[in-house]
Amino acid sequence: MSPVTYFIQSCPTCGRRLQVRVEYLGREVSCYHCSARFPADCTPPKADVPSLTFRDLVTGNPGPIWDNCTCR
Repeated sequence: MSPVTYFIQSCPTCGRRLQVRVEYLGREVSCYHCSARFPADCTPPKADVPSLTFRDLVTGNPGPIWDNCTCR
């Protein structure tokens, strides 16, 4: 028996992170939590996060991307 490989995908309805078998790529799967059906897709979603510029890093002004950071 060959080992099973998974990728992680978030449910578009409830946001739960799910382990999806790679052999299900392109097929419709369902969330075990909310039963929503969606296509298995391992491409990362596009982030709506502003990018930092070199000037932001040099001046120490990282902008809104770090406003909620508690590690400072």
